[in-house]
Amino acid sequence: MLGITTELDSTIRELRNTIYSLGEVSEELEQLSSQILQTVLNSAKSSALTPRLHLIGALDPTLSPVVGKPLLTVLSRALSNAIRHSHAKDVEVEVKVDAGIVLD
Repeated sequence: MLGITTELDSTIRELRNTIYSLGEVSEELEQLSSQILQTVLNSAKSSALTPRLHLIGALDPTLSPVVGKPLLTVLSRALSNAIRHSHAKDVEVEVKVDAGIVLD
């Protein structure tokens, strides 16, 4: 009986690890353009700013998460600063990619 319990515990642990790792993979597979749009929309919710977003170039197939995560951090910080420190009614965001390199 103890052997069955130990094996069940091990199987449950493996299943939980598998489910957890699937969640991480799905976040990484979300397209960068979708993440950028979501970041802009979330920032605009808490302010009176009207955002305009321009995505130029092949963001999704060419940019790795190594570039994408810092890009989202910088974008979020820039929008936060614009909301807190400017009296603007509009904000324009342009992300331009050429040959896998972020230009703007």
